[in-house]
Amino acid sequence: MAARHIPEPEFLPSQTITIGTTFEPSPKGCIIAPPGTLSITFTNNSGAPISIQFETNPVYPNQIVFNNISNLANNTSNTQQPQVANATVNYNVIANGTSHGPYAIQVGNGPMYVQVTYDTTKSAGQCNPDPIAIPPGGTLEMVSTDYTYEVAWPTSDPFTPPLQWIYAGVANNTPHTANNSVADYGYTVAKYPPLKDAGNGGGTIKIKGT
Repeated sequence: MAARHIPEPEFLPSQTITIGTTFEPSPKGCIIAPPGTLSITFTNNSGAPISIQFETNPVYPNQIVFNNISNLANNTSNTQQPQVANATVNYNVIANGTSHGPYAIQVGNGPMYVQVTYDTTKSAGQCNPDPIAIPPGGTLEMVSTDYTYEVAWPTSDPFTPPLQWIYAGVANNTPHTANNSVADYGYTVAKYPPLKDAGNGGGTIKIKGT
């Protein structure tokens, strides 16, 4: 089988994310340049006030990539520069008490982190956060501080190199690059070596583009 060609990330010189009447952003996922070369602008064209809530990184919980935006009025904008050089952050658009998302912004080389820990009460690996979003060509790193996990993809593995194992210890993990197929990809994680009668954990990765 021919190897999949994964293009290098194309850093945009600037980016405007427009929130439309369905409260979905356009684009839903993007890769932008590191700090100092770009500002990103959220423009609200939804017809109602909205808020932008950025999710916490489980591996670096004190890291702030962008500041949350509260009560952005219709037909107004908010412009920010990223506060870190390489990271991926998920965010939700909140309007009329309903949360829409997650959506993704990758800064520089990312990556997006998912942390896996074993929950003995559920006999399964718990993936945090879940679900997640990454842009086409974005990067993902799954980390574990307790056990090694085997990753399985019921449909297809969207990453290069293939994402098959999560090794205990952040230093042993490798960033994986997503293909350009915009879709949802379910996955399972199983503790290795397997426990008798232990169930699998898992989650969903959403590759989101325009």
